[in-house]
Amino acid sequence: MAVISLLCLAFVIFCGAKFKKNCGILAVVFAYLVGIFGLGMKAKAIYVDGWPSNVIFTTLGVCLLFGIANANGTTERLARSIVCFARGNRKVLPIIFFLFCAVLSGIGGGAPLCGLLLPLAMTIGVQNAIPPMVMAIMSMGGLMVGGMSPLALNGIVASGLAAEVGVVGYTPIFLAYGLCMTVFSFGAYFLLGGWKLQRDDQVITGTLEKLTVKQAITLAAIFTVLVGTLVFHQEISLLAYALAGILLLMDFAEEKAVIRSMPWNTVLMIAGMSIFVHVVVEAGGIDLLSEKVSALMNSTTVYPVMMICGALLGAVSSGTGVAMPTLIPACAAIAEQMGSAVSLSTLVLCVCVGINGVVISPLSTVGGMCLAGTPESVDKQKMFNQLLLTALLFIAFTALLGLLGFFKLFAF
Repeated sequence: MAVISLLCLAFVIFCGAKFKKNCGILAVVFAYLVGIFGLGMKAKAIYVDGWPSNVIFTTLGVCLLFGIANANGTTERLARSIVCFARGNRKVLPIIFFLFCAVLSGIGGGAPLCGLLLPLAMTIGVQNAIPPMVMAIMSMGGLMVGGMSPLALNGIVASGLAAEVGVVGYTPIFLAYGLCMTVFSFGAYFLLGGWKLQRDDQVITGTLEKLTVKQAITLAAIFTVLVGTLVFHQEISLLAYALAGILLLMDFAEEKAVIRSMPWNTVLMIAGMSIFVHVVVEAGGIDLLSEKVSALMNSTTVYPVMMICGALLGAVSSGTGVAMPTLIPACAAIAEQMGSAVSLSTLVLCVCVGINGVVISPLSTVGGMCLAGTPESVDKQKMFNQLLLTALLFIAFTALLGLLGFFKLFAF
């Protein structure tokens, strides 16, 4: 049953990548078949024990609140206002977008931000004669750094799954990933000539747009969640739900539009894959996989190899819905197989870096949105190739760091 469960898991991932279907739904089907008929498990033991309640509840609460900000125009108005801060200095614009995207993504913006901010950033970049790859890497870099914060979707999923395998402290994972992506983004900025851009008084300078009362209160609600969670240690999910409910009750956004904008596809993937991975664990599949993998690696190569595995799986499937729910439990089993020579927290960290770094590829959601949002005046085939090469370079960069033992500095 261990082998069968792993084959079924591989088939689910293949179907999701090949046919672009929600593999979380198919995962529940195989959880039912393998769990009930293969292992004789009770139904509740499958969906109750396997259901990632904390991750799902937190994800929905944060995304609901930020969905209101997107629906009532708060996010877009803020984005359009930041252009004026460059004051015609083109070299500053990519840096401003990096910081702006990182902050908005970091306080819970999630996937909707990519579809909103990336086309805006690329359009502004072209209008201001900024090389497309400079603006693309800086904007996506900011989004991805913020996306792994404890308040954002990717960070919520990563921290929740890590906690389930015994890695309680999430901050080192966030810091390591954020440092890697920031260094890589600014390295690209300098190598591609972003720092050489000259001031031009003829470029689009933008205007500081005033927020409406509803938008200002919405922004204050998001700030309240940030302060309440980080300073007063309130439960982020409940606080976000409470403030979102108040804003909807006061008609700050159309409720149907906000609910439609929720990441239901991702939620289904996370839930379904978590349930099936729980069944695979019960079948002994993860232990078998870790035993075979650990036999091929040593305490030095395990980190870069798992990072590359995370990148490859993240490149063909959802990082939050498939890759992390599959590989983070595998990290625990591999660490147990290899003993004290391997740090579980460092292993989880490497997997998270690999999975979430590859999304700048045009084959992934974020990179694809960036390419799609680029004005038609840009050679998109050339940009496609450049984005793909950039993703490969990031994988090579972080794998080298893993081989050199850099991530062991963040062990906890």
